[in-house]
Amino acid sequence: MECLDAAGAEFLILGYEGDWARSRISWIFSCAWLGETERALKEGQRARETFIRLGEPYWACVIAHNIAMIYENMGRYEISLEIYQDIIATYFTLTDQSDNDIQRSIAIAQNNLAFDLALLGRFEESYSLLQQALTSFIALKDTSCVINTEMGLADLDYTQGYYSSALRLHYDALELMLQEAIDEPPLLALLKLWIANCYMKLNKVQEACKLAEEAVAIQRQLGISLQTSNALRE
Repeated sequence: MECLDAAGAEFLILGYEGDWARSRISWIFSCAWLGETERALKEGQRARETFIRLGEPYWACVIAHNIAMIYENMGRYEISLEIYQDIIATYFTLTDQSDNDIQRSIAIAQNNLAFDLALLGRFEESYSLLQQALTSFIALKDTSCVINTEMGLADLDYTQGYYSSALRLHYDALELMLQEAIDEPPLLALLKLWIANCYMKLNKVQEACKLAEEAVAIQRQLGISLQTSNALRE
């Protein structure tokens, strides 16, 4: 936050309001994660209004996306849902970005909107949005987003008791990750835990324990205490 404030102050001295507003995109997350959510939301709204006044709707959507994620973490899903719907509607009207960038931004917003819908129990709408997003990410060849979306679909299946389907989707994500040689140990550990949970529901305890132990080993190597404790709890 200190670095971003220093940069933002310099931008304002130079009269670059847009660049000041861009410095708020990451700043509001840092502020919120430190517990100052109201301050983060207030500053985020100020940056969004700056982008709108400067005629930069794309960047206004970017900051609004982060504001929505803060509301999600506060448990205020209805507000977050409305923001995502507005963002998606705005993206469809933009002409100052490439088609691929807009398609990717829409798919990311659909992914997050689907998360909110699921938390509100609207599973069918959530699943439909995730499938739309998955189609877009596949067309864009955005492997990381394909994996995350497949995990989202698997989580929906798991929540509704469709454990075999969830297991298949998780393995699809894992195979794609290995195939593309994506080196993201935290994601690999998470996938192994989620697959282990599916195995448990299917009464395959030995397979579940093996994967859980592998996930714990990965987290211990990373040395992040929270993630390690979460893996040990599972």
